[in-house]
Amino acid sequence: LFTALFEVVGSCSQHSGSTSNFHPLLGWASQPASAPMRDQMELVRVRLQALWSPALLRAQFAQLYVPLGTKPPWGAVAAMPHEALRNLAERAFAAAALHVTALKVLEPALRTHGAARLAYGSHLIPCVWALLRRLKPGDGAAVEAALLAEVRMPGAPMCALLHLLLDGCAQMLPVLDDSELFDEEHPFTPAELADLGSFVNRLGYGLIYGFVPAERRGGAGTPLDLLCSSAVRLLGLLV
Repeated sequence: LFTALFEVVGSCSQHSGSTSNFHPLLGWASQPASAPMRDQMELVRVRLQALWSPALLRAQFAQLYVPLGTKPPWGAVAAMPHEALRNLAERAFAAAALHVTALKVLEPALRTHGAARLAYGSHLIPCVWALLRRLKPGDGAAVEAALLAEVRMPGAPMCALLHLLLDGCAQMLPVLDDSELFDEEHPFTPAELADLGSFVNRLGYGLIYGFVPAERRGGAGTPLDLLCSSAVRLLGLLV
């Protein structure tokens, strides 16, 4: 199912772009919508919104999809043995690739709906951060270095999950108030936010000045360029 969904969404990206045809699902695209699709547009839109339904997100992200109000949200991830953690990571990589592609190519109203469901519909984003922190042994700078090393590789599976984390945090943080952050310490503790800020700072610096050459990062709209933009945007909220 996930492979089929990814192929459908990926095919959309081949037709999206800054051209003179406005497609009801893709925004400005290289081709207009066909007549049969125009007739069924509302049905197609409803079906696409199911990409972010709780049932499908739970099936895709498994233990990372934690209901709102669960404290701490990352308890299941923290208790997982390493082998189960790696299996969960493989599922999360595939699911994140699907959602990052969808949020890139679909029209603005669908993108807004999808981003809101990913950020606000569960504790998915804090659990993704907990997963990334546990994927490598060690702590602090050692974990950051291990994560950054995977970003150096073209097509690294972790890149889509990082992108989902950065954009989800940028959606979530502006709506959290002081009582949630400092009294309840939920969904992030202040220490976790400090660690996240340190990691995002290293990631943004590395993408712009450090380990990724400009020719590797590519032009505007490439995966590493979008990841860099997301890191800079989130860093502006954290400092």
